[in-house]
Amino acid sequence: MSDPATDHRPEQGLRQYFTWRNSIAWVVLTFTLLVQLIVLQNLHTNENRAAEQQFDMLREKITEAIRKRLVDHEQILLGGAGLFDAAGPVSREQWRTYVERLQLPDRYPGIQGVGFAQAIRPGERAAHITSVRAQGYPDYDIHPAGQRELYTSIVYLEPFADRNLAAFGYDMYAEPTRHQAMRRAARLGETSITAKVRLMQETHGQEQAGLLLYVPVYAAGQPLATPEQRLQALVGFVYSPYRVDDLMHGIFQASNLPLALRIYASADEQPQHLIYATGAIPEAGTAQYSQERQLKLYGQTWTLRLDSLPAFEARFHTNETLVVGLGLGLSLLLFCLTSSLALRHSRAEALAEEMTRHITKSKHDLRQSEERLSLALKGSNDGLWDLDLEAGTTYASPRAWDMLGYRPNELPSDLKLWERLIVAEDLAQQKARLAQTMLAKVDRFTNELRLQHKDGHVLPVLVRGYIQRDAQGMPQRISGTLMDLTERKRVEQMKNDFVSTVSHELRTPLTSISGALG
Repeated sequence: MSDPATDHRPEQGLRQYFTWRNSIAWVVLTFTLLVQLIVLQNLHTNENRAAEQQFDMLREKITEAIRKRLVDHEQILLGGAGLFDAAGPVSREQWRTYVERLQLPDRYPGIQGVGFAQAIRPGERAAHITSVRAQGYPDYDIHPAGQRELYTSIVYLEPFADRNLAAFGYDMYAEPTRHQAMRRAARLGETSITAKVRLMQETHGQEQAGLLLYVPVYAAGQPLATPEQRLQALVGFVYSPYRVDDLMHGIFQASNLPLALRIYASADEQPQHLIYATGAIPEAGTAQYSQERQLKLYGQTWTLRLDSLPAFEARFHTNETLVVGLGLGLSLLLFCLTSSLALRHSRAEALAEEMTRHITKSKHDLRQSEERLSLALKGSNDGLWDLDLEAGTTYASPRAWDMLGYRPNELPSDLKLWERLIVAEDLAQQKARLAQTMLAKVDRFTNELRLQHKDGHVLPVLVRGYIQRDAQGMPQRISGTLMDLTERKRVEQMKNDFVSTVSHELRTPLTSISGALG
């Protein structure tokens, strides 16, 4: 008959991996897989944290880039307004020179132009049209036509070519969205930006969302303390129109953003307010990282929605496949090694089983021995005690407590217990005797003590003890028994009394006889 532990048939070789003898290998496999899961979870957590930090950094970078570019454009408009403040009326040639000096295509890509819209009261309209036509523009007129309390015709817009030609003479104040931003700028004396509009420049090609940025210009020397005074002193607006796709391309032209960006010219994300979106927009709920950021700009609130793209997400999860592969390989290798060791030592396991049975029997024998000791103690009516010098504790059996009239553990079970029980006048002598015994390097001792019973009487006892010492001979533990000597002392006292009486009775006749013989 073949030995299962050494049977090398293929089916036996495979089956042995699933026996209880190979359980440790399965434990190792399970443990290593759990460790791998924990490592993967920590790796995933760390990668997510790094991705979130990078995502936050990109969000702030994008937000700050937009804000900074508009602030730069505001400075251009403030410079144009300053030109009017310093020089008074500015000619078309002066305006062209100012804008050309800005080098807009190179320094500020994305800006559609820089213009000036003149504020015209109804009584000034005819003279204004005549003046502009005399400058070489015979077809000039303010449009749209109609009677209004104030006109703001675009008279300068550089570069004055291509799409910008369509805006010449346009009254932006007549259109509600533009009107709202212009009126705010004029009343507050601050830069204002419009909500989403359709620019006059959308004459051909792919139409883009439009925005306009305004800076008011006031007549010199006029009071400007109140909104009404500012409106009264209004000369016009230096402004810039923006085709938003071109503007954002100018801002991000050097950046290959791994994010999908949508910008809404409102405090919500309604589709009609969308002014810009990158080409790749993930489906709702598919992006691992997504944030909304609101940006307050010149009287408007923009909402920026950023979503991560697969290219961004892949940057931070490149190691997971490698870790999984290495982890599985290592787990299988450890499983095979452990299985080999476990199956090679099957006989050692059998020996271990035999030893276990032997230990079990020894424990059984020890338990029986303890039971016999307990019965012997009960038969002798002695108490059992144990002083653990290292732990600082004292144990006394229920019989020992009963001898002294106490319930078990009624007194604190520390090393001072015996000092509290010994009769006070014997304490110093007994402590000295115990110290002498421990220093004498003896293992066993016997001593008579007088202990204080709970009810107040003195209890004579016989103490037998064994001292357990360490390798240096220092006491570690003292254990022993406690015998009640009350009955023995009573009998001895009766015997001594009897002997004394008999001795006295015998001496009395002898004394009489001795006196008579005297």
